[in-house]
Formats: sequence, C-alpha cells, structure tokens
Amino acid sequence: MLATDAKHSHSQINSEWQAELTVEIERHQHRSFLKYWNHKGPLKLQRAFYPEGKSVCHLTVLHPPGGIVAGDNLSLNFNLATNAHSVITTPSAGKFYHTNSNNQLQTQNTHARLSAGAILEWLPQENIIFNGANAKLNNHFILEQNAQLIGWDINCLGRPASQELFLKGCFNQRLQLWRVQTEKNKPITKPIYIENSLYQGGHKLLNSKCGLQDYPVFGTFFATGKTQQLDDIRKSLQHKTCITSASQLPELIVCRYLGTSTEQAKTLFTTVWNLVRQELLHRPACRPRIWDT
Repeated sequence: MLATDAKHSHSQINSEWQAELTVEIERHQHRSFLKYWNHKGPLKLQRAFYPEGKSVCHLTVLHPPGGIVAGDNLSLNFNLATNAHSVITTPSAGKFYHTNSNNQLQTQNTHARLSAGAILEWLPQENIIFNGANAKLNNHFILEQNAQLIGWDINCLGRPASQELFLKGCFNQRLQLWRVQTEKNKPITKPIYIENSLYQGGHKLLNSKCGLQDYPVFGTFFATGKTQQLDDIRKSLQHKTCITSASQLPELIVCRYLGTSTEQAKTLFTTVWNLVRQELLHRPACRPRIWDT
C-alpha cells in the first residue's frame, strides 16, 4: 500500500473493530484438517491447502481492512488437537496506523494451544508500526507434551521507504511460550521463554548501541527443540548489511535480526526455517503459496 493510500484508508475508518477468529485443527489417521472455525468482525480464514499432502494443513488468516486503527482489538485463537500439524500465515503486512487524539490502544492478541504431539508453524508477514501508533502485540503459546512450535515475528518501526521515522508513539511487544508438564500426576504450566519489549517513538533506545542502533526492522525466529547445526544456522544468517544472531536455549532455538529490510529478514528466517524444519520435523520448508501472489 502506498503512503497516500494508507492515509486515505485511515481517514475513511471512523469506528473501531472488535474482531475475533477461533480455529480448531484436528487429526484423523494421517490427515490434519480444519475441524471448525468461527469469526466475529473482519477476521476470516482462507480455505485450507495441502501442498505437502494431507498431513499438513496450510491456512491463511485474512484481515480485509488491511490495517489496525485506534481502538481496534484483534484476537486470534488457534487450537491444535493431538498430533495435528498446521502452517499458518497471513497474505500481507500487518499495519498499525497513527492512533487518534485520545491515544487509544491498537491491539492484536494471538493465542495458540497445542495438544500432545501437535505441530504449529506460525509464520505471519511483518508488522509495520506507523509513526504515531499506540500498538500492542501479544503472542501467547501453550504447548502440551511433545508439541512443537516454529515461528517468527518481524516488525518495522516507521516506514523507511517513505522516509518516515518512528518519532512518536509506542509499540509494546510480548512473546510467551509455555510448556505443560506433569508433576506428581498434576499438570503444571512452566515458561519456556518470555519476552516483553517496549519501544517509545524518538527514545534513545532506538539508536543506542544497546538498542536498535538506528535500524528500523527487527525480528525473532523461534523453534522448540535442540539443533545440532547451530554453526550452519549462524552462517546462513550472516550478511554485511544487518546484525544477526542464533542461540540454543534449554528448550528453544532463538535467532535475531536487526536491519533495514523486512524482505531480507524474511529471506534469512526462511533459510533458517528450512534448516530447522528438516532437522526437527524431517521435511523441507514448503513456502505458503500466498507469499508468491
């Protein structure tokens, strides 16, 4: 969307959206399938695709307005049954527009629960945080025994292509991964990874050495499990125009990107996704078809 289009779209939207999408994915024999979905407001689901065969259900979440304005609250809920496997993505960048004079919050909550043996690959397109936005992004995942999660989160502060810096506004980002374990015959939920980040427009953190170093784009790739190819992952991320890293935590592989291009971040993370997917899931990466349209 062009900058002029974005401003026009924002000016045409006079009411806030309270939107919700609930999705249930089931597994029967060797087939993962969309058992149920329901929506309220402008959140929908494209029909399921099976480019890898019936064992992996590919889904695309649609948000027809194309952006989140002041007062909007989007809620995405995914439930994967035992041994179900799904790849879920979005067709285009999410946009958090300039908020209103009341500084109303713009929120997107993503919540997923994975039953035992389930696999979720959560691969949304990037989020663009417009100058003056008041945005909050929550990603919350609960994994039961042996469930696996691969995902990423890519964000851009401002619109560098339009020479728009993130000089005012706020972006609050929270990522939570939890594992359900059984102790003394009782289920106990323990954290795998929790991260809470707050970016204030114009704050020194955006350009400091211990912050974003004047880079507008940052992203995190995460995958539950342990890798034997951490050096290969690090090499695949290396590029002279950005800063990257890869770490092995007790239950999680975490990669970071800091640079100037959301496309570059997605390209590098896709390479990591392919490496990790083949090692942990024993299948090569299969790009969602919507990415090429």
